[in-house]
Amino acid sequence: MLNGQGPWLTARKNECNTATNYAQAGSPSRPNYIALTAGATFGCEGSNSDPPGGCTPPSPSVFKQVIDAGGTAVNYLGGAQSACDLTSSSRYAVKHAPWPYFADERNLCIANAPAVGSSGFLDPKRLPTLAFVSPDLCDDTHDCSVAIGDNYLKTLLTPILASPSYRAGKTAVIVVYDEYTPLPNVLMSKSVRPGTISAPVTHNLLLHTVESMLGLPWLVGTGDLRSASGL
Repeated sequence: MLNGQGPWLTARKNECNTATNYAQAGSPSRPNYIALTAGATFGCEGSNSDPPGGCTPPSPSVFKQVIDAGGTAVNYLGGAQSACDLTSSSRYAVKHAPWPYFADERNLCIANAPAVGSSGFLDPKRLPTLAFVSPDLCDDTHDCSVAIGDNYLKTLLTPILASPSYRAGKTAVIVVYDEYTPLPNVLMSKSVRPGTISAPVTHNLLLHTVESMLGLPWLVGTGDLRSASGL
């Protein structure tokens, strides 16, 4: 992968499952994050503006779905200056953070936000039902090298992949990029079948898969990846 700059993620791709025909929901970034968490773009195309910025997806998001079902949900915002931060600054980009755009869920977003600047926001022994990690613009390889992003993933995910929850098949880890990239999208779980999904995959389909795994109804559309991936 990119001349070996991402050895950790490449190794996970080779031992787990990847989707090679993955279509974005729109461009630039923002509509992809809304599709990932709401099942459609809801008019959020064509801009990366901070919220609302012409982007007002309706509630519920998958975050609220999880909470309403009695679970816990968090959207970790790398580089954010405050809980559920609505303003991009320095290495924080709201366009990569979906939950702040759901205006009707702002109180939930704030109440379930990890401490700003926290490095231990994902305790492998106390994982939330749903964690959506939005790294900052360096750690996500947007402004920095693949090697930095690969090391970020290694540091973040290695403890989770070694956790009792993951080893028992109760936790899945999905690494997905918003738009086209030569970096792989990787599906990781103890039940996953190593290999490649060559059939078309979308952010909407990935959302359905997560909802199915959590026993939630689909917000929009039909179909999921479980039969193809073994998730």
